[in-house]
Amino acid sequence: MMQSIPELMTMLREGTKHLRSMAQKLEYPWKPDESDPRVLHNNYARNLVTAYVSRFSNLSDGLLDAIEKENYLVYALNGRAMIENVATLRYYVQHEDLGKFRQVYQRLRESIRDNQPIEWDWSEHDEYTAFKNLAPRVAHLIRTGRNTRGKIPEERAGAWLAVTSNKFEDFWREQDRAQPGAPADARKSAARL
Repeated sequence: MMQSIPELMTMLREGTKHLRSMAQKLEYPWKPDESDPRVLHNNYARNLVTAYVSRFSNLSDGLLDAIEKENYLVYALNGRAMIENVATLRYYVQHEDLGKFRQVYQRLRESIRDNQPIEWDWSEHDEYTAFKNLAPRVAHLIRTGRNTRGKIPEERAGAWLAVTSNKFEDFWREQDRAQPGAPADARKSAARL
């Protein structure tokens, strides 16, 4: 069932109120003289999120005002500005995969350098699965320069997860033992299985 325009307006008002409240709670003073780079980066990220939320709140207010006053030029301009903001955020989210991949790669490199084991003892381990999901997306982004989300990267990630799964761990040994040319005692023990 389609919603009426007044119902949609009510939903937009409630969403705008929520955005405004969220922006007020997120306000954080900018301290560019921070000596710790990690704190400085987190400070920057908080301010960036606050700016986007505030901008969306203001654009939503403008959109509501334009609808109520039947000023469709302002309505269209606010709508376009909102679309541009979403597109910009999408760009950052897309490249977020690169940042995540860099972090996991750095962790792997440091573990190898320090001769420390990684606790990925099974193909379904959460961190290992996350790494295997990121790898095809990042490869797709590097190869094509296109979005890391969508049908092709998702299919490749699914295939990579299947190929690297431990579910075939015992199966391949049994099949290998039963192959012609394998030692006779191995074929016999495989036949007993």
